[in-house]
Amino acid sequence: MQFNKDKLDLRLYQQTILNSAINQNTLVVLPTGLGKTHIAIALSAARLKENSKILVLAPTKPLILQHMQTFSEFFEPADKLALLTGEVSPNERKILWNDSKIIFSTPQTIRNDIIYGQIKLTDVSLIVFDEAHRAIGDYAYVFIAENYAKTAPNSKILALTASPGSEEYKINDVCKNLFIDKIEYRSRDDSEVKDYVKEIEIHYKSVELPDEIIAIKSRLERALQFRIDKLHRYGFLTNKSAIITKKALLHLQLTLRNQYRKKNFAVARGISVCASVIKLKHMLGLAESESLTALNEYFENLLEISKTTKTKAVKELVGDFNVNAAHILTLNALENNIEHPKLNLLKTIIEEQINLKPTSKILVFTEYRANIPKILDTLSPIKMDAHYFIGQGKKRKKVWIFRKLI
Repeated sequence: MQFNKDKLDLRLYQQTILNSAINQNTLVVLPTGLGKTHIAIALSAARLKENSKILVLAPTKPLILQHMQTFSEFFEPADKLALLTGEVSPNERKILWNDSKIIFSTPQTIRNDIIYGQIKLTDVSLIVFDEAHRAIGDYAYVFIAENYAKTAPNSKILALTASPGSEEYKINDVCKNLFIDKIEYRSRDDSEVKDYVKEIEIHYKSVELPDEIIAIKSRLERALQFRIDKLHRYGFLTNKSAIITKKALLHLQLTLRNQYRKKNFAVARGISVCASVIKLKHMLGLAESESLTALNEYFENLLEISKTTKTKAVKELVGDFNVNAAHILTLNALENNIEHPKLNLLKTIIEEQINLKPTSKILVFTEYRANIPKILDTLSPIKMDAHYFIGQGKKRKKVWIFRKLI
């Protein structure tokens, strides 16, 4: 392949990081927009030999397409760059793998092809793991890195992330799982990069919840407190704090399940109550921070699941007086066109920005899929064109891009 090196102008900090990556498996931690991909391109050029391949991995198809487009600006011919996704048949993926020099894929596809003997990593001279902070637990990155370390005689790993995690043990897990030898970290304030960082202004806007949402919250809080008191009575919760975090609940749930597997069946009721508490906290989060539309969808899904499931926590929740009261209050509020006030605030903010700069492109992030239609409906009077991106995995996040119609 031909590498158009004259097109690539690395900054000093990128060159410093590249030098480390040439010699060691490296985790690169750089804020978004500071050129992690260009470091990957430069290292790919250095590692690409006649009988070798480069594999670039990213969690989502939109992201991997973006990488492929960027790489194609520096490498020729274009037909030696290939995109492998689950939408391509296994036989065609095998042909593309054999015929290509730089391969772009989601990790799930590569893991499956390795397991079923479609591909081997023996001749891969570099794997780029984008969004490397995902390399924990049973995520496909972990399997691929382990297989690569075992089978490739000339292996090299470059891991990229803007957010490695705030907890040291998670960072250590990522480094262990990806066989990282060195971490190259630059923050927005580092002297090497600060001249290239665009200033970000953060403005926090608060809203006052209407009485209808407060009433819904009150019902859910009663149902929640009843179950938290149960966990205290059973001896599963010893923390006297009024605030119990989701992290603490998930840890308790895991502990109880492990005890149950060891034939300690006395913890069964604790597992069920803990599951109910987690669901109720989720409902409260929807009411407080998201939308009544999303909350109502959650209620409806819970009712649907209760018709077929044997799960005690679900059946108990759908039969709970306070939960049912919260559902009825939610339906009444929606029928009266009452929603979370942040939606109208969002509309006002976007209108102001469009009036200020009609060519603006705006990103709106939302945690829950059910919010998307409601957001679009709220913003429809502004007459904006909207497109969305959906991430893969269990926890999906949609992004709507709103721009003024031409």
